[in-house]
Amino acid sequence: MQSYSREDFSDPLRHITNTARQNEDDLFEEEECVMLLCDLKADLVEKMGLSEGQAQGKIEDILEQMHDLTAEVFRAFDGEFSVFSPLPNCFEIYGFDFLVDE
Repeated sequence: MQSYSREDFSDPLRHITNTARQNEDDLFEEEECVMLLCDLKADLVEKMGLSEGQAQGKIEDILEQMHDLTAEVFRAFDGEFSVFSPLPNCFEIYGFDFLVDE
C-alpha cells in the first residue's frame, strides 16, 4: 500500500477509509490496515516496538479521543428532530469507524 501523504491531494484514495474502495489499489492489504481496537495493542508492540505499558497508554488515549468525537457527533444533532428522530418503542444502533494514524 502507498504511504500516506498529507501533501498529495492528487491521490483520490487518501481520504477514503472504505475498504471496498481501497481494494481498487493493488497494494492494499486489508489484514494490515483494518483491525479491531482490541487487536491494536499487539500490533503496537510488534510493529512499533512499544512496551506493553506504552501500547496500553496509546490505546487509552485513542479511546478517550473516540469517546469525545462520538459524544460531539451526538451533541451536534441534539434537538435536530428533522435529522435525528428515533421512532417510538424502537432503539437505534449506530456504528462508527475511526481512522487511527500517528
